[in-house]
Amino acid sequence: MTPTEERMQRFLDQITLERMHAAWSDGAIVGGAAAFTFNVTVPGGDLPTAGVSVVGVYPTHRRRGVLRALMRAQLDDAHDRGEALAALWASEESIYGRFGYGLSSFCGEINLAHEHTALAHLSEPAGTMRFLEPEEALDAIPPVFERIR
Repeated sequence: MTPTEERMQRFLDQITLERMHAAWSDGAIVGGAAAFTFNVTVPGGDLPTAGVSVVGVYPTHRRRGVLRALMRAQLDDAHDRGEALAALWASEESIYGRFGYGLSSFCGEINLAHEHTALAHLSEPAGTMRFLEPEEALDAIPPVFERIR
């Protein structure tokens, strides 16, 4: 699938050039890795996090330390930026264990006894609800998330 200009711009808005790392050989890029910054809400507050993305090495340059150098540069950069965590969704999880990554959760579940549940403030419903178009949601949801997290 070829990305649209809009999708490419959205990607570039999240991952800036200074967060991109490249491995070069004979004047050509043979590998790369990038990260974007976001916060993870954990017990005790928010932690700045490096969102590891677009990691790859050409098949012609595998098993030569290229990936190790890219991951080291990326983790050093995250540390220098004060990002306490680095997170990724790996297509091949077995690759990243040697860099300290591992499965954090299969899923989460909360069980709460009914007798401990109640609305904090009973009030009459006010307003209406409706489904949002994707473009509207991109504008409307982030401020709500920021208010409640």
